[in-house]
Amino acid sequence: MNQKNRIARSIILMACMFAAASLWATSAEAKTVYIDVTDDNFVPRKVEVTFGDRIVFHNLSRIIHSVHITGHVYRFGQKHFVNDLLIYPDRAYVFDVNEEVLKPGSYNVGCSLHNRMRGQIVVHDLPKGPKALREGEHRSVQP
Repeated sequence: MNQKNRIARSIILMACMFAAASLWATSAEAKTVYIDVTDDNFVPRKVEVTFGDRIVFHNLSRIIHSVHITGHVYRFGQKHFVNDLLIYPDRAYVFDVNEEVLKPGSYNVGCSLHNRMRGQIVVHDLPKGPKALREGEHRSVQP
């Protein structure tokens, strides 16, 4: 194999490794948080998430519940409404945390059918600046 072929293969290999590392870093940052909806509660009652995370509400009870999410932001004397959706028994509702729907802050979760059911979602802003390096990763610095 001549020098040009080795250089071309090295460049292609490095590009593939960079693409794979980028995909791995993106998927490793997002997490899925599970909230069980029981007969009279959300378990856990409080979760903390960041943008890109996913919340899965799973109805473990034998009755219908709703996921009613409101914020502490008041507009014209009313709470900022985010979402209200019915969840049937043994079903799940997936809620993606994104900047279009939620801002950083605290949100109340309740069941509009059962007033005693309460919970809280705390949304944290994404950290500013460069991403932290994981063990074994390297960042090249331009002079």
